[in-house]
Amino acid sequence: MNKALGLVIAKSQQRGVVLITSLIFILVITLMGFAGMETSIQQEKMAGNMRNKQMAFQGAEAALLAAQEYLESSVLDSFNGTNGLYQKTTNGSVRWEDMSAVDWQDPTKVVLHSSGFQELSERPSYFIETYELGGDSDSLDLTKAVDDFQYYRITARARGQSPTALVILQSVYRR
Repeated sequence: MNKALGLVIAKSQQRGVVLITSLIFILVITLMGFAGMETSIQQEKMAGNMRNKQMAFQGAEAALLAAQEYLESSVLDSFNGTNGLYQKTTNGSVRWEDMSAVDWQDPTKVVLHSSGFQELSERPSYFIETYELGGDSDSLDLTKAVDDFQYYRITARARGQSPTALVILQSVYRR
C-alpha cells in the first residue's frame, strides 16, 4: 500500500507543475501578443502621420505651381501688399517667418488655392514677393544680363488633414 500511495502523491505533484508551467506559457504568449499589438499601433500611427505630411506637401506644391502659372501670365497686378503680392522687405526681415505679417487664410493677404484639396484642414495658400538676386551670377543664363530679368520669391503653405502637419515651400521664379 505504501508504494501505491507514493505513486498517487507523485502523480498529483506532477499535475501541479504542469498547471504552473502552462500558466507561465500563457502569460508569456499574452505578453508577446500585447507587444505585437503595440508595435502594430505604432506603425499605423507612423503611416498615418506620413500620409498627413504627404497630403500637406502636395497641397503646398499645387499652390506653388499655381503661383508660377500666375507669374507666367502676361500682365501682373501691382505688388502693393494685397492679394498675395508684396514688395521685397526693406528692413531685412523675412515675411514668411513673421506669422503676424501674413494671415495665411485671409484672401486679401494671400491667394487661397482650392482645386482638389477638400480633405486638408485648411486651404493651401501662397504669396509672391519681388526678389533681388545677390552673389554670384555663374548659375544664371549668361545670354542676358541679370538686370534684364525680374525675380520673384513664391512662398506656399499647406496643412494636412490634421493642423499639426505643416509644409512651407519656396521657389524663386525668373521672368
